[in-house]
Amino acid sequence: MKKILFLSLVGIALIIGLVGSVGAAGKNQKQNQKIDLLENAKEVSPGVFYLGESMNKGKVVDGYAFVHYAKGSKSAARPKPVVDDTVDMYKLLFRGIKWADTMQYEVNTTGSRLEDSAVRTALSASLETWDTETSFELFNDDLVTTESDFNSGDRKNRVTWNDLGTGGTIAMNSFWFYRTTKEIVESDVVFNTQYNWSLSGESEKMDLQNIATHEFGHNGLADLYVSKSAELTMYGYSGYGETKKRTLGTGDISGIQALYGN
Repeated sequence: MKKILFLSLVGIALIIGLVGSVGAAGKNQKQNQKIDLLENAKEVSPGVFYLGESMNKGKVVDGYAFVHYAKGSKSAARPKPVVDDTVDMYKLLFRGIKWADTMQYEVNTTGSRLEDSAVRTALSASLETWDTETSFELFNDDLVTTESDFNSGDRKNRVTWNDLGTGGTIAMNSFWFYRTTKEIVESDVVFNTQYNWSLSGESEKMDLQNIATHEFGHNGLADLYVSKSAELTMYGYSGYGETKKRTLGTGDISGIQALYGN
C-alpha cells in the first residue's frame, strides 16, 4: 500500500510538473500529452482536475491538478459568463425601500439645451418603460412643469439640470425614505450640465432617455457594477451615444417586480 501510495503521489507531482511546462511553452504547445495524463481525472472547474482519493497514514488524501493553459490554446477555451440583457441580476436599495403610492415628478428643463416638449416626451417614455413591467402604477408620467431648482429634502420630486462638475458624474438621484417602514418619500434626479444631451443617441452626447431610465430605476433598485451586468439598465456606467438602457433587461425587470409586483 505504501508503495502504491508513493507512486500515486509521484504521479500527481508529475502531472502538476507537466502542467507547469504547458503554461511555459507558449501558444503552439500541443495539449495531447496533458489530455492523456488526465484521461481518468474529473474537471471540477476550468483548469482544475480532481484525480481521486487515496490513503496516507490511515487518512484520505485527495489529488488535484491545476492546469495552466497556454494563451490561445483550444484547451483553454471554456464557456464564458453570459454578458447580455438576459442576465437575471439585480440589487435592491437598502434591502427593499420603495414607494407606497404612485409618485410624480416635476420637471425644469432649464440647462438641458433641448426643446422642452421633446424632453418631457423622452422622460415620460423612460417612466413608462418601468411601469409597463409591473402591476403597480409606480410613476405618473404626466409630468408637471416647474421653475424650481433642485432642493433635496423639500418632499418634492424634481428632475433638473445642474452643474455636477467635471469629475465624470453624468447624473444623480437623491432620495429620502423612512427607516422603519422603508417607504420612499422623495426622489430628485439631476442631470449634469457639463455634458451635452441628446434625444436621438448622438455620438459625443449623453442620450437623455438612456440615462433617465437608469436614474428612475433608483426608485428601489441599486447600481450594478460587475461586468456580467454590463448590458442591464441598472449597470452603473454609461457612455456617449449609448441607448441600450432605454429598454430593460431580465434583471431589471426581476428587480422592479420584486418590489412592486408583476
